[in-house]
Amino acid sequence: MIGQATALKHPERVPSLTAISSSPVGMNTSHLPASGTAWMEHMNMEVGWSDRADAVAYMLENARLVASTVQPFDEAETRAFIERDFDRSGGFLNATSHNVLFEISDGWQDRLHEMKVPLLVIHGTADPVFPVEHGAAVATAVEGAGLVEIEGGGHALHPADWDKIISAIIKCTSTHPNEWSRPTRSSHQPSSSGDKPCPSFVFMLSGLRSMDTAPGPTKASIIRWAGAERRCTNGFCLPAPFSGCRAKRDN
Repeated sequence: MIGQATALKHPERVPSLTAISSSPVGMNTSHLPASGTAWMEHMNMEVGWSDRADAVAYMLENARLVASTVQPFDEAETRAFIERDFDRSGGFLNATSHNVLFEISDGWQDRLHEMKVPLLVIHGTADPVFPVEHGAAVATAVEGAGLVEIEGGGHALHPADWDKIISAIIKCTSTHPNEWSRPTRSSHQPSSSGDKPCPSFVFMLSGLRSMDTAPGPTKASIIRWAGAERRCTNGFCLPAPFSGCRAKRDN
C-alpha cells in the first residue's frame, strides 16, 4: 500500500511495482470482504512486546494464522526465525506502528486509477488479512495491471509458491514495453504481442531505500535479496507489500 501511494505521487521513482497481499489505497473498501475473525481477535490481544517469550508466542500464532492453508506450516523453523528477529531488533514494539504509513492524504483519495506505473498484483486466495478480493480490486483499478492468484496462499506466501511468484515477476520485468495482457487466474498468460511492460523493477524491504533499476532481473537475484535481507522462513517475511530485484542499500 505504501508502494501504491509512492507510485501515484512519485511515478518517476517507481519503474514498476508488484503489490503482494495488498489492498487498494485511497479507496473505500467497505464493499470488500473484511479480515478474518480469528486474525482480528488475535490482533486485538494485549501483548508484552518487551517480554521475549510473550512476543515470540504472539508472533508465532500470527504466523500460523496468516500461513498457507494448503502448504505445511513449519512451527520450529518459524519460531527460530522470530526469535532471531526479536534478538536482532530488540523487540517488536515499533512494528505495531507501521499501519500509520498506509494512510494517504485527502488529495489522493479515489485516484488509484491514475496510476501509470506497470503493476503486477500477487495475492493468496486464503489471505485472512486482506481477502483476495482486495488484490483483485487493486488490479481492476489500474489499467493494464496483471493479477496472479496463489491457490490456498495466506497473507504470508509459502516458499513452495515462490517459483510461481518469481516467474511472474521475471516475466513482468523482462518483457518489452507496451506489450501486455491481463493474466487469467493463477497464471500469467501472454497476449499475441507478448507480456506486460516492466523494463525495470523496485525491490522494497526493510532498510532498502535506494533502488538499482537495471532491466532484466534474474530469479537468482530475487532469491538472493529475499534471503540475504530478510532470511525468509516458511514464507513468514515474504509478503512485504511489494517485491522486486536488484536493490542496494542507501548509506
